[in-house]
Amino acid sequence: MRAAKVPRVVAMLSQKTKTRCEVEDFSGCDLATPKLRIPMTKPRFKTWIFALIFCFFAGVSTVRADQLQAVPIEQARAISREVSESQIVISYASKAQNERAEIWRVKTALVAPMDQTGELGEDFAAFYETHVFFERLFRSKNAFTGALPANIEWEDVPQNERFDLVAIDAAYVYSKDGENERQFRCIGKKLEFPCDIEGETIEISTEIAEKLVQAGEEVEVAEIVEN
Repeated sequence: MRAAKVPRVVAMLSQKTKTRCEVEDFSGCDLATPKLRIPMTKPRFKTWIFALIFCFFAGVSTVRADQLQAVPIEQARAISREVSESQIVISYASKAQNERAEIWRVKTALVAPMDQTGELGEDFAAFYETHVFFERLFRSKNAFTGALPANIEWEDVPQNERFDLVAIDAAYVYSKDGENERQFRCIGKKLEFPCDIEGETIEISTEIAEKLVQAGEEVEVAEIVEN
C-alpha cells in the first residue's frame, strides 16, 4: 500500500477566536524540514505539533474503512463537529467480539482526505476520515459483545496508555446526548448516517458522569484540504 499524500493544512485553531493558519508542503512526510508559516504562539504551536504527528501516522498507517470511517467530506466535517462539541466521547465497537469500551477526552479533531488504495484495491481517493487526537480517561473493566449494558464498571487508564491518534468510525463512537450528562448516543445514528450497530445509546453511572463534567475542554479543529 502506498503512503498517503499529505497536502497543505488549513487549521482552525480556536472555535472562539476563529483564528486560522496554514501549514504548507508536507509532501513525502519529511518531518525534519516542513515549510511552515505559523507564528509560534502557544495555541498555534500545539496545532503545528499535531500536524507533524498526523503526517507521521498518515505515512505509516493502513486503511481499514469499516462503516463510517471513509465518508464524503461533508459527512466527515459533521462527524468532526459532533466530536469536538461533545468533548467527551465513548468508543465501543458494538459489532465486534469481546470489546472493551473507552471514555476519551478529545484534544484535536482533524478532517483529512484518504488519498489511498485499500488492501483489496479499493479507491478511497474521494473519501475523507476524521482523525482524533485524544486522552483515554477510563476503560471498562470487562469486555462485552453486542450492546453495552448500562452502568458498567470503569477503571482508570494507565498514564503510558492514555494518548493516541486514530481515524474514528462514527458507527462506534458515542457523543453526549443532549443535556443528559449520563447518556451518550452513536454519532452515526445521531447524524442519520446509515450504519448497523448493537445499541444506539450508552449510559454511564452518576459517579463517572460527575468525574467527566470537569474533564471537558475546548477542542482544536483542523482540516487538510487539497491544493
